[in-house]
Parts: sequence; C-alpha cells; structure tokens
Amino acid sequence: MVVFGWVEALGLVSLVVLVAAAAAIARRALDSRGIAREAARVERKLGDFEEREEINRLRHRDFTAFLEKLNARRARLGQPPLTREYLEPHQFNLMYSVDAGDIDESELAKLRTRVGKAAKVGDEPPAGPSLE
Repeated sequence: MVVFGWVEALGLVSLVVLVAAAAAIARRALDSRGIAREAARVERKLGDFEEREEINRLRHRDFTAFLEKLNARRARLGQPPLTREYLEPHQFNLMYSVDAGDIDESELAKLRTRVGKAAKVGDEPPAGPSLE
C-alpha cells in the first residue's frame, strides 16, 4: 500500500517551486535580452546623432570638410554623393540638415500619397507605420 504523507507533499511542493523558479528565470532571461537589444538600438541612435551634429556644425565653418564628411556618410549608407553645386545654395539654410539627405525617397513618396489623398477630401492623414 502507498501512503501520501508530509514528506511526499513537501517533495511535490518543492518540485512546483523549482519549476516556477525555472520559468521565472527563463522569462527574466528573455526579457533582459529584449532590454539589451533596445539599449543597443538607443546607443546606435545616439552615436548617429553625434555624427550628424558634428557634420552639421561643419557646414558653416568649413564647407569643404562638411562636403567630404557628408559624402563619406552617404557612401557608408549606400547613397549617392551630393555635389558642391547642389549643396551650396543650402549652406546657410537652417532648415536643411544631414538628416534631409538620409531620407528614403520611396517612403517619402508613400507619405506624400497618404497625406495628399487625405488633404484632397479634408480628412486627417491615416496613421503611418510605427517607428517603434
């Protein structure tokens, strides 16, 4: 005859506690992986921001160095270089920045289409893709 007593009950409770702890540890590990990925993404964005700011500050001080650094950045991003003749009219335009040269033209065309359609009928533009 098999008897289920205190020793067996404590063993069963211990087993449940161990399984719950293992599940909690696994969940924490998966969450921390997501946090690390998010931290790396934020660090890349901050590094990119610093580079863009450095290039933008050169625009007013040393236009030749600005052009070289901007085109080196564009080459690294797989974009065609911009000529001096194209950029000189924008040298002192405060609305133009390095970011303006990094815009994906196909996404910009999609945005213009979405906003243009809404503007023609008087509606709010539909929500675009989430940046998160």
